[in-house]
Amino acid sequence: MFRPTAETTVRDLLAARPEAIRVLAAFGIDFCCGGGRPLAEACARAGQTFAAFAEALEAETSASEARTAERDWGQTSCAALIEHILETHHRFTYEELERLGALADKVERRHGESHAHLSTLHELVDALTRELLPHMLREERVLFPYVQALEEAVSRGVPAPAAPGGHVARPITVMENDHETVGELLREVRALTNDYTPPEGACRSYQALYAGLAALESDVHQHVHLENNVLFPKALKLAAEREAAQASS
Repeated sequence: MFRPTAETTVRDLLAARPEAIRVLAAFGIDFCCGGGRPLAEACARAGQTFAAFAEALEAETSASEARTAERDWGQTSCAALIEHILETHHRFTYEELERLGALADKVERRHGESHAHLSTLHELVDALTRELLPHMLREERVLFPYVQALEEAVSRGVPAPAAPGGHVARPITVMENDHETVGELLREVRALTNDYTPPEGACRSYQALYAGLAALESDVHQHVHLENNVLFPKALKLAAEREAAQASS
């Protein structure tokens, strides 16, 4: 893996480690006009130290690897899977939606007159935010706590708490419908950006926006897979087991 030094330029870092975009933005480092500056100088201009930046970059790389790591989640508990979804995917999505919203606004203001599609792209980023933020909150406040309580009740052989909507299948259906809506929005983003290919001569902010949207799409796909294909079937199976046990008692 490429490990930058204090003399590595911002531009060279981004070429070798695309995930550095998020760390540069978090540190307030100019990666658009300041791409030719050594990292030590860029950090100093932003009131930061290179050592702190390098540490944050390694943490971001580890988090990025965790988001894409293969693991047999079918063999884990719902509680462990939910913890992974919250810490890996929800956290990433909250941070990225805020960052990409600001970046989409910046790029549209700078280049919107000559790149008319940027207005629509900005609207799509806003639409993704409006869909994903309340969706994740509903999972965190309603569905996930219930699934954890249901799993605990089944493991202990005690009565399960009342399910939201009368049965866990109802909120699951709502979440799956939300996933379909988000998936369609991401397909529109991909088509509008020509598979996330920046136009020739695009500035660093323009490139960062497209790279960030591509990373968001990849993470959302993994996020939705874990819920639709692993967590939700597990929850439905638990509910069926609880119902069968209650019927036989």
